[in-house]
Amino acid sequence: MRRSRFRSAAALLTAALLCPAAAASCGAPEALLQVSVQGSDRGTQVVRLAATGAGEGPVGVLLPPDVLRPGEGALLGERLTCGGDPFVTLAGDVVVRYDAGAQTLSLTLPPARLGSRVADFADLSPGPPPLYGEAGWAVTFGVRGAANDGRPEDWTAGAYANVGTARGRLSGSLGAVAVRGAGDSGVQPRALLRYAVSPELHLYGVWNAAPTAEAPGFGVTDFRGVAVEGRGGPPRVLPDYRLDLPLPADVEVRVNGRRLHSFRAEAGTLTLRNVPLPPGGFALRVTLTDETGTRELEERVSAEAVTLPSGTFAYTAQAGWTSRGSLAGASGQVGLRGGWTLLGSATLTPDRTALSARANLARPGWTLGLGASVGGTPDEGWQPELSAEASRAVGRLALQGRVALPVGDLQAVTLGLGARYAAPDWEFSVGTRSGLGAGAWQADASVTRRFGGRGSLSLTGGLRPDGWSAGLRTTWTPDPRWTVAAGASRDQAANLQVRYAPTPAHTAEVAASAQAATLNYGYRGPVRAAASVSTSGASAQVEGAVVVSGGRVSLQPDGATRGVLVRTGIRGIPLLVAGEVVGVTDARGDLLITRLPVGPAAIVGVDLGTLPFGIALREGSRELPLPVSGVVTLDWRENFREFRWVQYLWAPGQPAAYGEVSLGGEVVLLDEEGNGLTPVSAGALPGELRGEDGRRCAVTVGVGEERVSCHP
Repeated sequence: MRRSRFRSAAALLTAALLCPAAAASCGAPEALLQVSVQGSDRGTQVVRLAATGAGEGPVGVLLPPDVLRPGEGALLGERLTCGGDPFVTLAGDVVVRYDAGAQTLSLTLPPARLGSRVADFADLSPGPPPLYGEAGWAVTFGVRGAANDGRPEDWTAGAYANVGTARGRLSGSLGAVAVRGAGDSGVQPRALLRYAVSPELHLYGVWNAAPTAEAPGFGVTDFRGVAVEGRGGPPRVLPDYRLDLPLPADVEVRVNGRRLHSFRAEAGTLTLRNVPLPPGGFALRVTLTDETGTRELEERVSAEAVTLPSGTFAYTAQAGWTSRGSLAGASGQVGLRGGWTLLGSATLTPDRTALSARANLARPGWTLGLGASVGGTPDEGWQPELSAEASRAVGRLALQGRVALPVGDLQAVTLGLGARYAAPDWEFSVGTRSGLGAGAWQADASVTRRFGGRGSLSLTGGLRPDGWSAGLRTTWTPDPRWTVAAGASRDQAANLQVRYAPTPAHTAEVAASAQAATLNYGYRGPVRAAASVSTSGASAQVEGAVVVSGGRVSLQPDGATRGVLVRTGIRGIPLLVAGEVVGVTDARGDLLITRLPVGPAAIVGVDLGTLPFGIALREGSRELPLPVSGVVTLDWRENFREFRWVQYLWAPGQPAAYGEVSLGGEVVLLDEEGNGLTPVSAGALPGELRGEDGRRCAVTVGVGEERVSCHP
């Protein structure tokens, strides 16, 4: 079959997709095409277009010079004049895409050919300067009790109370804990004082308290002494991060939700250099906005995958005494070159000395750890041990191994190997552990099948010299509020658990087996409470705090004197911090947030999914510096407006259908029944009602009034 001349030309030109540009002459035919450059629409243009060579080949293009912008000079070839009109040819490495059917011509060039630029963040810090809020007080308290089998001698009880405060760099608490049990009863006073020399260096003095504990609660310790906690070294920065910008773009860089910088960048390659990072894990988000739209690039690194940069260090040390004698200890870590981190610790008491050192290496896809420790007592002498661990991740497969070598007892050497494969709906794992001694081995395996977040089924098994084990467990989540789990194994009787959480604050759980049954209840609101009743006994406890901060007295589940007071002016606004719900505003429209993340700043936002109807807002979130201590206030009242339904009538029984109401410059549109969302106001709102037919009348919307008629 003979192809038509037109079909042959169309096939030839369409085949030129993704081919480099070729030279064209003024003899090339003109065409009216829709032209785009680097994805940017340049409108309909008269171009000269010609296919060259026999069969498939490149496309020759002549363009009007004004199609290209000043920053796109790298696409230019030569300048020509054809019939008195100026044209330009394209550089040889420009990729030309021509679609004969759609009559479009697309030109692209690798961004690197448009130039390279560097955005240096060296002068920026990962967080704002230290912020010390208004001083606050907190009285924390807790009560608990338990009884087993109804025997008075097995009853236990405990209670504590602490008064804490924070003023600038200084914070502390004073209180006592009381316990009553079968083996120990009494009252123990305790105190803690902390001084922040800087955000990187803290000094502690304690009496019957753990040196760095923020909330000792029911815990009992008799340590008395001093401690220091600090970190230092060069700032932690992100390795050079390269972006390809085919067009000029607005660039916004955020780390852990905090905006570091926003700027305009020309087309080409852009390298972000010295982006400051906070301690631990981080989330880098880069937003690029150009004339074609917005795209986001994100990179997340978990805290577990972070190694200390070279020269960075962290340390803790404490010295004091307990009822058993003096105590001293220290631990630290330092980042070395090549991804290595060195860790060490030492503890010294009258009856035992322990030293340990470890070197960790982290590289993409694998880790290595080498350790050595020695411990001993005056009676038993020194007991040194060497250890090594390694892991390797290949796609969905993770491999790991560990060996422990007690230097003085080679028969106690242990070797462990494991593998795990995780697919979207399946997970398989196997592991083995063995020693040099006879019968010192074991092997385990498991397989889990998940059903789209609605449940799972797991089968486990194991082999040991003295026998074998097998187990089956299933979970089912018919509704986000309900979770049902059941299991049975060769070594354990069948058991069943049913968990019901009607709201995030309330949780109830029933667990039963052939030997026992338990009913548990948990509550987290202004206080934290838990209760349990079982076939062997019962227990209950309540913990909370009365916090006086920011001119407010509130009941909180935690006794932190570091917080943010958010004022919205509207009751019932659900608020988020770092994406997690922290509570709703009270009758005054205020919420004191004490559950704050670690770091100098956080994102405070509104939970739009549970926001009550009739509330409008200008912005859904705001970045807020967090205090080192004390309370800071976010006055967010201008961000919120509350509206309610009001019916407008020309006269009783005559709705102002599809009219509008002007209230002090604000217009309220009405539906077919004359209903309109009207701003909530503390006083009466005068206005004018206007109808589709031109009728007008004066109205006044009273506080809480649901129907409004024209003035007589």
